[in-house]
Amino acid sequence: MTTTLVITETGSRYRIHEDVAGTFWLSGENVPNPQSRAIGPEEWEIERPQPWPPEIGQRLWMPSAYFNAPKDHPGRIPGGGKLTSQVQRIEEL
Repeated sequence: MTTTLVITETGSRYRIHEDVAGTFWLSGENVPNPQSRAIGPEEWEIERPQPWPPEIGQRLWMPSAYFNAPKDHPGRIPGGGKLTSQVQRIEEL
């Protein structure tokens, strides 16, 4: 399993885990704004982020694995996914 820490220009910190089955998981402390809700301390199943691996200066799209599920589905990330501000730093944990 690999874990990547992504820090964005707004100060959001996302931890993206890829498990041995190739499933991606997201947790972190994002900075909420009118277009983006806080994701909380939970770990959320996501589709493969785009671009992957992340790139400095690019935005990162992390759609929920349940993007098309009803908004109240317990596995769906608030907002259906996260589109970050520009990536400022990437660390392998």
